[in-house]
Amino acid sequence: MSFLSGKSSAEFQSQLWETPNWLIKSVDFRRGLASFVETDERGYREAAFLDNRLDRVLSEEKVIHLKELWPTAVQTKMTQPPLNFLFHVGHCGSTLISRMLGELPGCFALREPPVLMALARSAPQGVPHWEHISDVVMALLARTYRQEDCALIKPASHANVLLRYFLQWKKFSRGVLISVDLESYLATMLQEHHRGENREAFQWREEGLKRLVGNLPDLDRLDDAKCSAMIWLIQMRELLEAHGDETLNTLWLSFDNFLAEPTITISKISGFLDLPSNYEQIRQVTLHSPLLRSYSKNAQVSYTPESRRASLQASRRRHAPEIDGAMDWLEKICQRDVSLSATTAYFTYSKESSPD
Repeated sequence: MSFLSGKSSAEFQSQLWETPNWLIKSVDFRRGLASFVETDERGYREAAFLDNRLDRVLSEEKVIHLKELWPTAVQTKMTQPPLNFLFHVGHCGSTLISRMLGELPGCFALREPPVLMALARSAPQGVPHWEHISDVVMALLARTYRQEDCALIKPASHANVLLRYFLQWKKFSRGVLISVDLESYLATMLQEHHRGENREAFQWREEGLKRLVGNLPDLDRLDDAKCSAMIWLIQMRELLEAHGDETLNTLWLSFDNFLAEPTITISKISGFLDLPSNYEQIRQVTLHSPLLRSYSKNAQVSYTPESRRASLQASRRRHAPEIDGAMDWLEKICQRDVSLSATTAYFTYSKESSPD
């Protein structure tokens, strides 16, 4: 890692705004510093996540003062095209959809840059100059390799707390909202390699959950299934609220509907995002590429819609008492509050389920 100042910082900044090669990796809010790692277009294309799992890092990390970047970020914001986003419930298949869209012309896909989670965690803390820092982050993530391209950013699901801010940061931005039913979500999260994963998220989102459902006496002692049900509830509520806001430009999708009709669904998203792709290009991505036959987070692993279906069915059988108990428990909570009742339409999968 090297800290840049003076001439070296100026030289670095002259490269920084010309290409996305230098990815903003992290922000030190207290010291006002930003760190960057170097990758390239292939690195972005291959990466399931732009965090420490980014494999293609081409040089040592660079660190500079954030305040040096803000004036250019403000100017850049005025000239950059609108941003596009994929917002989603966790573990719903959004990585696969992002990969497919990233193969189409006009779309530069970025998957879960960790700096967005840093913004989400710091927003309620009254961090000095938070908006200036977020301007820098957003302007840097909006860079593309070709002038005609538009960035499609998939934040981590827990960054949905800033969904409205992200969509309003740049006028005419669009958001694709990807949902999954509660039963499928629980069957996913109770598998051994995911079980307990929501515990950390539950801790930092606990205040938001208490505002949502009140101070339930057993909120601190929930089992894994109920903990995951609460995470699903807060994420689905965030998506539904955004889609119901007429000031935001959003498109609602079910991941299971996508799996049933991938070409139609990607065509619909492409049209919504105004991508210059034709039907044959979309067919190549959805039907003739290996993307639907491999695990989107590890392309070396074979994984198909049939594999997913079999895995979820096995998990439903194995964990039926936990799943049923969590769904019944959450239904009672949602029935007590009219603002939560809309989520019950998504407890189980229905092809017709749509908030429109």
